[in-house]
Amino acid sequence: MRGVAVLAAAGAVFLGGPALAEPWGPLDGASARAEAAARAALPRARVDVLKARIDPLTGMAQATTGRSEPLANLASDLSGRFPGLGAKVEGEQLRLNLQSDVLFDFDKAEVRKEALPVLDAIAAGAGPLGKPIKVQGHTDAKGSDAYNQALSERRAKAVEAALKARLGSAAVTLTAQGFGAARPVAANAKPDGSDDEAGRQRNRRVEILIGG
Repeated sequence: MRGVAVLAAAGAVFLGGPALAEPWGPLDGASARAEAAARAALPRARVDVLKARIDPLTGMAQATTGRSEPLANLASDLSGRFPGLGAKVEGEQLRLNLQSDVLFDFDKAEVRKEALPVLDAIAAGAGPLGKPIKVQGHTDAKGSDAYNQALSERRAKAVEAALKARLGSAAVTLTAQGFGAARPVAANAKPDGSDDEAGRQRNRRVEILIGG
């Protein structure tokens, strides 16, 4: 009988005792369990605080990225199809670098037939964006300043005309400008004064700026 009574008392404690309300014991300041629980809660509180601080920054970053996302997508697409295009997003502007040796025959300003596919792709991608497009012509330093200026202008206008024909009725503003040899991206001559053909080739280019 004594054993039965003990079991009954234990059952009563299990079913209706205060321990059922809080399995880990009362959370009072003097309790070791309370201290342990408080310590366990600290990391969670820190995470909540950090999350509250980071979330607005994350949203801001997403908003900033979102403004240039169409240009980034276009840059990625064009780079995949034309690896030598040098597509680069700079803030709210996409810069494309087309080498003149690919676009034109030597000393000419008529766009070569072989260069038309890249202009087709640029127009197809840029047209729906409705962003302004600037075409800028550049030459190397060989020849007179006046000659290089005129050649860079003719080439910029030739590319502008080709893009305009491909953009059709797209609501895009197109402008063309020539800079001659005034904005080199590489040296036209080596340190010893000899000709730097590789550098001059890089300087002979037409840049297309979309947006900005």
